[in-house]
Amino acid sequence: MEVLNTHERWCRRKVQGCDERFGPEKGDYSFTVVTALVDIGRGGWWTHARTYRQYLTYMLKLLKLDINLIVFIEQKGLEFVKMNRKGREHRTVIHLVKLEQLSYHPLLPKITEIMSSDEFKVA
Repeated sequence: MEVLNTHERWCRRKVQGCDERFGPEKGDYSFTVVTALVDIGRGGWWTHARTYRQYLTYMLKLLKLDINLIVFIEQKGLEFVKMNRKGREHRTVIHLVKLEQLSYHPLLPKITEIMSSDEFKVA
């Protein structure tokens, strides 16, 4: 899946907040927010589906806050985070992660089996 990796392409999709830039520092830097975004394939679910692009839209609001921020992100979202933290790079720490590194990853086949069951689908 292609992730929008340039500011202009994201703005062409008319995503609110894409054209906001950071001005002089005036945020509250007494705390740090830690967040993560890893594509678990939810866009392909038959119920409660959300695409990776939808999650990027949600994350954009957080990235635009004038705060200290630690972000755990996959390679495909790296440029998106960098682009939207431009001007606050010194207040941003980015850690690259892979789905396979997550502690629950070995459980993914069982989770998929449960979600495919008739019991789950009617719940």
